[in-house]
Amino acid sequence: MGFEHKKEKVISRSGFWKRVARHLLVAAAFLLFSLGVGTAGLHWASGGDIQWLDALMNSAMLLGGMGPTVESAHLSNAAKWFSTVYALYAGLVFVLTSGWILAPVFHRILHKFHADERD
Repeated sequence: MGFEHKKEKVISRSGFWKRVARHLLVAAAFLLFSLGVGTAGLHWASGGDIQWLDALMNSAMLLGGMGPTVESAHLSNAAKWFSTVYALYAGLVFVLTSGWILAPVFHRILHKFHADERD
């Protein structure tokens, strides 16, 4: 999934859209993996007090940057620790996947600037 060097020709439009699709697929797989880890971890760390659907919703809200939906007063210490670590992880996932998805677009824009230069 490498990008072409600035001295190489800009890839075709169809090649660009294939690259964007590959980046979207990788980002989606990473998000699904992260959602699964968050759901299972929250359910198990709570000792089963948080049901699977609630754990899924809470994990999705954290990954989306919205924040937790489960009231923390009712959570065990293990669930609070897991939620804390997962919230920090979710913030990084949000930033990384955003960058991964936007990378082909920014690369193409910057590459076009370099392709127009006459050395």
